[in-house]
Amino acid sequence: MVLAGCLIGLIGLSACQEAPSGNGMPPPNNRGTPPPPAAAPSWSLVLTAFVPDPSADSGMASNRLKAGQDSMATDLFDNGRDVRALLSGTLDVYFDHSPDAGYDGFSKKIWHDIRSPGLPKDWNVAVKAGSGVTVTMTWTLPAGEVGCATNQFVLEDSAGVIPPTNLCGNEALQFTGDGQPRYFVLRISLQEESLGS
Repeated sequence: MVLAGCLIGLIGLSACQEAPSGNGMPPPNNRGTPPPPAAAPSWSLVLTAFVPDPSADSGMASNRLKAGQDSMATDLFDNGRDVRALLSGTLDVYFDHSPDAGYDGFSKKIWHDIRSPGLPKDWNVAVKAGSGVTVTMTWTLPAGEVGCATNQFVLEDSAGVIPPTNLCGNEALQFTGDGQPRYFVLRISLQEESLGS
């Protein structure tokens, strides 16, 4: 008797769950769960520094940095997204995290620095070349949703010797090395944030 009641209850439950909502569609989800937010676009910007070097195949030594954002990244060092710098001494270019907590001793100087979404953000850049050596910096900006139409990309000399460089309006930056690191700030912000400051 109990078994028969359970079977009737299960059949009724199944029938209730499969009953159409009147228009041939399954009943709506009434749990109040909002749809997941759209993922922020992933993007990256590449900074490349060059110095003359007769021992290099092309006659130039170069070093490349990648800054960007990814929805799976954090603002700390992330294995698989961030890359530690291997410095040679001829031309040392890196994102400098020396003063930042959360970076171990091996991760204070990195070549790829991918962060969590959200602007404005600053990347500290160090460039060290020999005394009297001409350093040329070029860049490749992101395209699509995060480009010059919606964002401002500025490279500022921390010492204030070189005027701020708008990366959207310039193709390169040159300066003369003095054997010591020269520090820059790569600042990326939305256009309206830049105009409002």
